[in-house]
Amino acid sequence: MELLADTSKYDEYESNATFIGIVCIMDPIRPEVPKSIQDCQTAGVRVIMITGDAKNTAANIAQKAGILNSGSAIRNAGCVFTGAEFEKMSPAEKKRAVGGQDGKVFARVEPAHKRELVKVLKEEGQIVAMTGDGVNDAPALKQAHIGVAMGITGTEVAKSASDMVLADDNFATIVDAVKEGRAIYSNMKAFIRYLISSNIGEVLSIFFTAMLGIPEGFNSVQLLWVNLVTDGPPATALGFNPPDVDIMTRPPRGTNDALLNRWTLIRYFTIGFYVGFATVGIFVYWYLYAETGDGHTLISFY
Repeated sequence: MELLADTSKYDEYESNATFIGIVCIMDPIRPEVPKSIQDCQTAGVRVIMITGDAKNTAANIAQKAGILNSGSAIRNAGCVFTGAEFEKMSPAEKKRAVGGQDGKVFARVEPAHKRELVKVLKEEGQIVAMTGDGVNDAPALKQAHIGVAMGITGTEVAKSASDMVLADDNFATIVDAVKEGRAIYSNMKAFIRYLISSNIGEVLSIFFTAMLGIPEGFNSVQLLWVNLVTDGPPATALGFNPPDVDIMTRPPRGTNDALLNRWTLIRYFTIGFYVGFATVGIFVYWYLYAETGDGHTLISFY
């Protein structure tokens, strides 16, 4: 250590040396990453790799992870850029560079480049999730729709700038979170639609009896029973359904997709009309025509 402290003698120490060899160090890809990347691509989630590594190194790792297609020709196909190349592009060229459905790789990037990448993606109407662990990732993490910081290796700055922190620093956990989020949304949609269709039937059954001038088919206790027993438990069960088998093969829903669109409302109003009409019809039939042998008196409609 004392020899290294004197920088003026570095030329002397490095003269007349004998070359022995080169030591190469590689940070291997986790075994679960290629499968997770493939799941993202199947689910319609684009994966963009942003790194400080050299361009060739980044392209090679991206190919092994499955972000890029195999083959060296892909490096010249508009999928791999350096931060400096991206910075020199015009706004239209930047949009083309981040656009498309293929994976992208951006190497030798600086914090400003990361932030600009997130900005361009948002301008294109994309929902952006940014992952990072260092202080230089904080601006992009903050600007993204959802910032994901590493909980083990991440800095406190990155964690505070993020919306979510991974406890295991595993990319596969993000994919699992996407799957769980889709399952929650699907169950919530089924829960709400079931309640709407069943309650429309109850409302219309009361409306039809009032319109026809006949006694109400349900009293308050019966309505309460229907809501608590025949509506509540099935709707609650729908909210705890396991994820569908094909949930990660469906394309992502749009940001403007409504939970209840016009077709859905028409469909469930039709179902509600059928339920209400059938309930009142059976109620009227019972008193007018049903000879069940229980001794009730048949009466006329009037």
